[in-house]
Amino acid sequence: MSAPPYAWVAAHQGEQAATASGDLRALAEARRDLVSLFHRAADYGKARDLTARAADLMRSQLPGAAPAAWGAYGALMSTGAIAAARLEDRHSALAMLEEAAEASRAARLPSGFGARLRRSQGKCHSVLR
Repeated sequence: MSAPPYAWVAAHQGEQAATASGDLRALAEARRDLVSLFHRAADYGKARDLTARAADLMRSQLPGAAPAAWGAYGALMSTGAIAAARLEDRHSALAMLEEAAEASRAARLPSGFGARLRRSQGKCHSVLR
């Protein structure tokens, strides 16, 4: 089931606003919204590719970033990893999961995110078997 058209418009406008603001957390959250919409539409290739492009753009800006930015980046990577796993793209899925784990360590996130990351890892591993 795909999302309604207004969800796509809102996600696109959110990404534009986040890009204009230069706020890493906002940018990661906006990109994750788009990735989630592609995933919901079963367009896993676009979800994976958007995650990879976002990682390429954001990676150099993350050192020294606020914990919230690292957390949002980790959530983005976790979501992208699930899309990659659905495509049976083991390499991308595992690389994205590793980046999500690194982000959770850098953010010093509470255990709740660790549990969410483990669920994502479980989903990916069950698809990749």
